[in-house]
Amino acid sequence: MQEVPVRMLEPNPWNPNRMPEDLYQALKAHMEKGGKVDPLIVMPKPVYGYLIVDGEHRWRAATELRWETIPCEVMALTEDEAKREGYQRNKFRGTMDVYREAELFASLLEKLGTQQSLAEYLEVSQPLVASRLSILKTHDKVKQLYSTIPRGIITPSHLEAIAALPKERQVEVASEVAEQGLSVQATERRVQQEKRVLERKENLKKAVEASEHKTCPECGAEPEIASFQGLPWVHCKGKDWQKHEWNLETGQTEKQYREAERRKAREAKPETGEPEKPKEPPRSFRYTVTPEEMGKKLTKRVMEMMRDVAEIQTFRITGSIKVGEKTQEVTIDLVAPHKAQWSGTENLSYSERVGGWQEESRSVTVFAEAKEYKIYPDAKCLVNGDIQPLEAVKGEDSYGRGVRMLAALRRFLDEL
Repeated sequence: MQEVPVRMLEPNPWNPNRMPEDLYQALKAHMEKGGKVDPLIVMPKPVYGYLIVDGEHRWRAATELRWETIPCEVMALTEDEAKREGYQRNKFRGTMDVYREAELFASLLEKLGTQQSLAEYLEVSQPLVASRLSILKTHDKVKQLYSTIPRGIITPSHLEAIAALPKERQVEVASEVAEQGLSVQATERRVQQEKRVLERKENLKKAVEASEHKTCPECGAEPEIASFQGLPWVHCKGKDWQKHEWNLETGQTEKQYREAERRKAREAKPETGEPEKPKEPPRSFRYTVTPEEMGKKLTKRVMEMMRDVAEIQTFRITGSIKVGEKTQEVTIDLVAPHKAQWSGTENLSYSERVGGWQEESRSVTVFAEAKEYKIYPDAKCLVNGDIQPLEAVKGEDSYGRGVRMLAALRRFLDEL
């Protein structure tokens, strides 16, 4: 150990350790009062002075206190050995800046080749190495958000989950995590939901590119989403509620398809002289999220609507209270422009009405029952309900209207 002039020392560019301000001030006060200071670990620079391997905060405090010299242990190290020595000494004290830590891992990985070799070199677990390297894929705005909000709201585990998304979608999800205080598990579910949406969009894009019927046969609009029947059936963007469905492979509209199927059925049946019974309209469809997950999405929608409410008219709160030794169920009716309720995780019901009974009003009702389908692995619930008003189409039967009603309801849920 030797006394080295403070002015001859320089901090290294890879140190991931960051000391909170209160601890740094406590260290500085301790040094000012003559407290014992552990020697810095330094390595000689090629031309002049020394590079600090461990002890950057002690050096900064000594600089601010105008010390002439500080005790140091000089070690002859390569740059990789210095990174390892500094990391080993810092990982059990202070606070690691996860992005600086990830950059340190990445710089060593280039030479060591594999994550397992890097983990053994630094004496850490391979999952930790993989986790830190993954967060280097996050958007710069996510990194900025992580560094500016209070510690603990977004953790490295949150960042690892968010990094699985394309960069253009990461910022919105990270903002939701910060604003709503989402747990790591909730963030992972949100990421999976976003990935499913992106996958549906990508599948739709590929289907459209391969199709010769890229625009709506009825109105000429481009496709917006796959219909509840799934690809190659799609809905056009359309205007207002006037959205049509057609098959990208055949160019058939949904109405033409139904008429063709009925014609086939008539031709296959012997003539009985009895009138054909109208086809029963569909009343439900399979959906990709559980009622519990849907309830959380609808909760968010209700909270967003409440911010725009100018006058409360109907609002219901249900719950239970303790009366002596018994629990009593209670229902409280207040006033607001919508109603929402659901129970447990087995099923969900939701209703919403915006406006009065004038032409501009709209109502939505949803009921989702939890189900598991063997042949539809992505479907987790059975949904029925409707959206009103849904403009009538000239000559449309009840079956066609039912199909359009469920398609509109599915779009409503997809867009939450």
